[in-house]
Amino acid sequence: MVQGVKVLKRRRDVVFSQALTALVTSFYLVLSQHLVDNDFFEQVLQLGFLAQFTSLLSCTGEELGMLEDMTVIVQELRSVSFQIFENATIYDRTSMYIQITGKRDNLIVQFLLPNILIKLISHEGIRSGKVIKVVPVMFSQGVHDIQALSHLQLQDDINSKGFKALYEYIDSYEKLPLATKPSGLKSELSKIEHVYSLQKSKNVEFLNSVENLCRLLNCGRLTSCKSAKDRTSMSVTLEEALHLINNHDALPSHFNNILTTLRSKGTRLFNCFKNTAHHRYAFSPISYHLLPKLYQPPSHTCSSAVRDTDSPDQ
Repeated sequence: MVQGVKVLKRRRDVVFSQALTALVTSFYLVLSQHLVDNDFFEQVLQLGFLAQFTSLLSCTGEELGMLEDMTVIVQELRSVSFQIFENATIYDRTSMYIQITGKRDNLIVQFLLPNILIKLISHEGIRSGKVIKVVPVMFSQGVHDIQALSHLQLQDDINSKGFKALYEYIDSYEKLPLATKPSGLKSELSKIEHVYSLQKSKNVEFLNSVENLCRLLNCGRLTSCKSAKDRTSMSVTLEEALHLINNHDALPSHFNNILTTLRSKGTRLFNCFKNTAHHRYAFSPISYHLLPKLYQPPSHTCSSAVRDTDSPDQ
């Protein structure tokens, strides 16, 4: 019994440390884009930093256990909060450092920014060290070939809680007296929820819409599957292609070319190489054809012979 408790605690600690690392990285990336944006700082101080997690795990086999772990740990990130201070160390005042204080149930991650960055922030609440809480929201959609054989109750539960949490965040956000903010968010979320209700198996379109909506709320975006190299690569490159079209004036007619280029020439194949020593996605011919159309890379970039010795993923 005691040994079982120790194993469970270690398992939660391992998963939590990985989730915390991803969360901290995500917040810093968003922060770096909003250093002169007082509306952003007012939002995160009043409502918290929205961290939107997307899972591509299936609800069967060992992936079900991974999904259960992820569901628990994402919610535990509510115990994390952020503070921003100037880096006043005597050794190096030009770099950004991170230090963690508190205990597991109340962790405070402090970002020590160099003077060149901290002086860009004019929001008094941030400069005085007020705490920014974390609001984690998770959505799940299995896209693996085995997803068709899965019982989707856990996925439905995750997405139901995700929609509820997002509705609550948007409701509070729309009441904030900000200088500028997008409108119609609640109506758009209602449409997305309806789209999901019509097709709950491999419905990646609803994920795309949720992710785009959350970006309008200055969220941190995080995506994972089993080994974060194959299905995750398809999701990330799809999101990048849509982002280029929606926000950077890329032509919609170029969408397929953009997607093909990102998947065949971009950094994701290098990520595969770092994990497997092969510049190939680990999709077999069967699993390839069972992927949603938007998740199918160029066929020449796939191989059924590739395996990750730690986390085999097709």
